[in-house]
Amino acid sequence: MTGNASVAAGVLVKLFIGAALTPDVRMQLNQTSGWKELQAGIGGSEHALAVERFQDKEYLGQILETAIVDLETLADAELQVRQTIQEMCPALNIDALQVTVFSLVYMQ
Repeated sequence: MTGNASVAAGVLVKLFIGAALTPDVRMQLNQTSGWKELQAGIGGSEHALAVERFQDKEYLGQILETAIVDLETLADAELQVRQTIQEMCPALNIDALQVTVFSLVYMQ
């Protein structure tokens, strides 16, 4: 499977890996400057988190930019997402977060 697979002309598919943005997670994030910077679009790094909507829920995580995605890549991305969330919310039990992977389809 490819992370940036062009399914048809004008369509781009990427994978997103992240945890549900629950009220508890959002409450803790609202108390951090890193979250405020993320929402303002500043402080971007290669491990910056994004918020995406999927099946009527918001998720906090990363868009995978690699061309080929395998289980090792997903495991590394999950660890990076958990570590970045933990850095922003030290009091949060990141082991309790359920990480989800889903596709994002962009029409060009």
